[in-house]
Amino acid sequence: MLDHGLGTGEFLERRILRIWPAHLIMLALLAGFVFGTGAIGLAPQNPQWFQWSQLPPQIFLVQAWFVPAASGWNMPTWTLSALIVCYAGFPAAWRS
Repeated sequence: MLDHGLGTGEFLERRILRIWPAHLIMLALLAGFVFGTGAIGLAPQNPQWFQWSQLPPQIFLVQAWFVPAASGWNMPTWTLSALIVCYAGFPAAWRS
């Protein structure tokens, strides 16, 4: 148990629920923008960044867990991907 009776599972759930919904909303808006602009004939400046095959790792925030890491879509979310790993290790570190 963590401080104030907060268990590891509840701690992780709260952290993920704090990050993931906003991430999904912004990623959906970005995907809609890329799809919409593509439908009217406007290509992104760097089309290699918006490969549809790279979207699932972005959705689940695991895009920064692999080498070489996938780039594209919402690139700044690699920090959220790394943060999830840190959150997962925090309860064990706190107990130590």
